[in-house]
Order: sequence, then structure tokens, then C-alpha cells
Amino acid sequence: MSNAERYLEKEKLVLRWLLFFDYTNRKIISSLLGVKDGGLSSFYRSLNKKNYILMVQDPISISANKLIILTKSGFDYALTLNDDIDVEVLKYKKTIPPTMVRHQIKLQSYLVSMNIDSYSVVSDKLLRKRFNNNNSIIPDCIAVIDGERIGVEMELTRKKPSRIYYKFEMQVNSIISNESVCAKFIYVFENKSMRDNYQRLFDEEKWPLIEMFRSRYLQKESSESEFSFTLNDSIRSKFKFITSGDK
Repeated sequence: MSNAERYLEKEKLVLRWLLFFDYTNRKIISSLLGVKDGGLSSFYRSLNKKNYILMVQDPISISANKLIILTKSGFDYALTLNDDIDVEVLKYKKTIPPTMVRHQIKLQSYLVSMNIDSYSVVSDKLLRKRFNNNNSIIPDCIAVIDGERIGVEMELTRKKPSRIYYKFEMQVNSIISNESVCAKFIYVFENKSMRDNYQRLFDEEKWPLIEMFRSRYLQKESSESEFSFTLNDSIRSKFKFITSGDK
């Protein structure tokens, strides 16, 4: 492969990643391309010169950290390079929601640490449009890992057990009914304490039956009820709980 061909392949990988995730940072791109930090300066200058990307201030950081986003020209060009993506479900975003930055960067960092590239992942942005009428809860992304479609959930904040169980139950039901958008689920946590809490709840023999009403998670049946939520070991084996440093 010539230098020009390698450059174009790197360009396509990065622009495709940005179509899925809207923004990223230099460290993630370096991992995505297998290049040491600081080794892509000329690559970024070229993308800037072509008006494909912008470097903008991270809205939640007081340091000099920058996020990489697509320009409108970069967005349009990325669509022409990736004709396998349904362009009808993608809209150009001009702004970065501060509440999602930490979550999205942590998610992307985990994905590249697992050597997942732009062709082996689909973000929830596309999934929510594609599976809008599906009953399963859409994971943060789906990645192809060891040949299987795995739903990845990045959990950074503590949630009430009722909300956790509701998501578990929806995901289990979708797998059982063969309506799931993926074969298995991996939950990724920043720390062992939160991971252990989810694992403890999941490992209970019976779960309270939860329903959602007007964005509230309500217990319909307790775990002691004969109508409690139960599942077999074959379904339990489809869920994994890890910290971000695990493989």
C-alpha cells in the first residue's frame, strides 16, 4: 500500500468514527490508528486544511484539552466515503452536549483499548433510528467482538436498583424473544465498587419485576413473589460486568 493509500485509509477510519460518535480526542484517534500520541500532527493539519475537522474546547474541561469534531463539509464528505451507512438517519450536529462528553469519551476509550475499529462498531445514535420500534433497550453501542455482536453499556453513575433491574429485564426479554439487536451485553465500569454492585444485583436468584410509568421505575412484584422475574443460566451467561481496565 502506498503512502497516499495509507493516508486515505486513515482518513476514512477517522471520519467514519466521527460519523458514529460526533466527537473524539487525539488520544483515542492515536489508539484507533495504532500511532503514538503526537505522531499525527501532519495528518490533523491536512484534515484541517481540507476543512473536514475542527479542534474545539472540551466543554467540561478547564485544561487545554481539545475535542475533534466534523465540519459540515467533513460530515458530507464522510457520508460519501461510507455508503453502507443509512444517510437518512444521520444529521449533522453543530454543538456538543456537555452532559454526555465524559460518558462518550470513556466509551470510545474502552472500545479502542479492545482494538475495535470504525468498521466493527455502531453507536446508539444509529441504533435508535434503525430500531426505533424494537422493544429492546438500545445499548450505548454494538461492537463486533470475537465474531459476536456485543452490546456495550458504559456505566459511570450510580442508579437505583429499580432502574438497573428494569434495563436487565428489558435486555433479557429481548434476547429470549430473539428481538435483541445484539447477542450479548458487556457492562463497563470505572471502578470495582460499582461493578460489584451491578454484579450482586444480577446474581440474585430472583429479581423484582419492574415496570416504567411516566419515566418512573416502579416495582410491580417483589423478588419474593411467585411472579418475580427469573432467568436461566444460559441467559445469565450472556451478560458480563467488567471494569474499564479489564479485557
